[in-house]
Amino acid sequence: MDLQQYVTEVIEAAGGLVMPVEYALCYALIPEEMKEIFHGREEASLAFDYETAQENPESEFVTFGSYLLDSLMRYPSKKAISLLRYAVIDKIGVSNPEDKIMRKLNLRRAGFKIVKEQSVLSPWILFTLKTVYTSDEIIEQIEKIWVDTVRGTFVEHMEDFGIFYNTELKSDLMVPDTLEIKDAYKTAYDVIKKKAEAKAKRLSADKKLGREIERITDYYEDLQEENTRRMERKGISEQRIAELKDKSASLVLERDHQIREMTAKYSVKAEVYLENGVIYFIPEKEYTINITDKGMAGERKLYYNHIIKDILD
Repeated sequence: MDLQQYVTEVIEAAGGLVMPVEYALCYALIPEEMKEIFHGREEASLAFDYETAQENPESEFVTFGSYLLDSLMRYPSKKAISLLRYAVIDKIGVSNPEDKIMRKLNLRRAGFKIVKEQSVLSPWILFTLKTVYTSDEIIEQIEKIWVDTVRGTFVEHMEDFGIFYNTELKSDLMVPDTLEIKDAYKTAYDVIKKKAEAKAKRLSADKKLGREIERITDYYEDLQEENTRRMERKGISEQRIAELKDKSASLVLERDHQIREMTAKYSVKAEVYLENGVIYFIPEKEYTINITDKGMAGERKLYYNHIIKDILD
């Protein structure tokens, strides 16, 4: 996570202003509703590097585990921040679209015809979700996932392609039919929840739990062996044998109880929470094609995404 970018976006989304001063050092004007986080201050100097913080003692060092960062990471979930961004593309145009469509659908060039093409603004939503893993300690992890609301699919690291944007609409392109936001969120949530549950299972199966269960089992096996030796001694009364048998049964119950407690201690539960969502409107070229090849005949819409630089079906 880029801490400086995250803190900047959260403060500015709340109505504040963050201005870079030098490397890893910013000057911030604090919005009214965030003053409590900054102990009532209207402005603050923020350092995002240890050496920078040392060189600027009046600044507040922002790092993982600091009060300020923890507070700012909780803030979006309380305020449900959403933003609209409009991707800026240098050149909207597709060279040899027929070749790209042919390769994408594995068609013959004579097997289809482009009957219509137009530029559109396709909404993609970047969801930021927080996964909280709880056992004997609490671990938090931030996940980002992009949902393509036109196709109903997801991409986890679309930002790796590099996206430049405006915050004001400067286009009159139409928006195609899309998923509702709640359906897009469900797509993102289901993906992250599945990953989180798999990770929780791996964490629960950690070798530490196995060692603890082995230790408990060995301990109670030793007690059972000692108890058995006592029952096998010569001249022992029937009453004493009965008592030792009861003790043997009690040891089994104690062992199972200890194992259940240890398993519960090291079992990891995963909960996923929405931090925020950012809607990006990305220019795409929409192609309506008529397919004549057998088995695929009919009309179909495809989109060329200018960020990914590929045909999306």
